[in-house]
Amino acid sequence: MAKTIRIYAGGRLKNSVFQDAYDDYHKRIRHWSVQLTELSDKQFQTLLPKNELWIALDERGQSWNSAEFCHHITQWIQGPLVPCFIIGPSDGLPPSIRAACPFVLSFSPMTWPHLMARVLLIEQIYRAQQRALNHPYSFV
Repeated sequence: MAKTIRIYAGGRLKNSVFQDAYDDYHKRIRHWSVQLTELSDKQFQTLLPKNELWIALDERGQSWNSAEFCHHITQWIQGPLVPCFIIGPSDGLPPSIRAACPFVLSFSPMTWPHLMARVLLIEQIYRAQQRALNHPYSFV
């Protein structure tokens, strides 16, 4: 049975280089199931965890290197809750969502466009899968 990872993301990817890059990494992930749900600003206000471990992406969060990310995600996908990454809409995560997340992860202290954050996240998920399989891609 494939391990599941969910991504809740603000905004919509439509006909963009971000969509192409996201799709490229997503199709490479074969041992884990990654489910993307795009949410409107209003839907973020009503989002509630359902058997999920929420991980917010926010520039004020902890910074991990790829090996640390891999360590955490491989532990999470073996746990009882589905790891669920939350990428806010263009105006950021609602404070209530950020407060509900036991983990807040930062790719950088810089603010990234939410569409680019999806690509950064899916690449790191792919890299973590490859590292878990001891594939050389993860070590470059």
